[in-house]
Amino acid sequence: MRHVARLVALIVLACGSFAACAAPSTPPGVQTFHSAALGRTMQYRVSLPAGASNAPVVYLLHGFGGDDGDWFTNSTVASAATQLGIAVVTPDGDNSWYVNSSLGRWEDYIAEDLVAEVESRFPVARTREGRAIAGLSMGGYGAVRIGLRRPARFAVAASMSGALDSSRPISVFNPRGNVSNITQVFGPPGSPIREANDVYLLAGAAAGDLPYFYLDCGTDDPWLGVNRDFAAILEARNIPHEFHEASGGHNFTYWDRQVLQVLNVLAERLR
Repeated sequence: MRHVARLVALIVLACGSFAACAAPSTPPGVQTFHSAALGRTMQYRVSLPAGASNAPVVYLLHGFGGDDGDWFTNSTVASAATQLGIAVVTPDGDNSWYVNSSLGRWEDYIAEDLVAEVESRFPVARTREGRAIAGLSMGGYGAVRIGLRRPARFAVAASMSGALDSSRPISVFNPRGNVSNITQVFGPPGSPIREANDVYLLAGAAAGDLPYFYLDCGTDDPWLGVNRDFAAILEARNIPHEFHEASGGHNFTYWDRQVLQVLNVLAERLR
């Protein structure tokens, strides 16, 4: 029972959909469109700065158990981004880990379908130099992984408390190797899809014009060591990045504070 309780606690930590201490902002209206990659209608939300024209845009991913409303409900990201002139798009990623898998082509949905949909409807940047992808926990993994796999798509990839080891057979999220969602997404241990989506291996082999990577993690977060290990790979390979450790745990009290740091980085680096 102790093992079950620990696993449940870790899943709750990775969620990011629970109530927050931060003052919530008003969620923008829900947008819907048909995703060719997933073959169904999906929803997302958009926050635009006043008088937006060719605004830099960040595609902001939620955590495990979350949805497209999490960031706007549980943080002040909308008001902060508006002040910096940045558009924010929050898609529904279900519990997909933002990976092309047996559950659907979720990477293609984010990096291709959603980007095309947003750029066809809203006055946001339509070049790599004006796009970023970011997220928390599962979304942090998704942002880093998509940034590594789609370097021509995004200028910045940012992760807050990223669950970066989740494709591995034993991970913080999956300490006993038996979480069914992980097997559904990444296959059994030793499967090619696990290696193809291992961000440590991707970073070790990455070359060319990569995104700028931003990483942070709380000092009370169970994924702290995981993020330190990944940052060490970026450092060893001279991949442009920054990594920060700050007080806090795996929750929206921490993420609401740290997303402001991400937005400041985007304001400096996106055109």
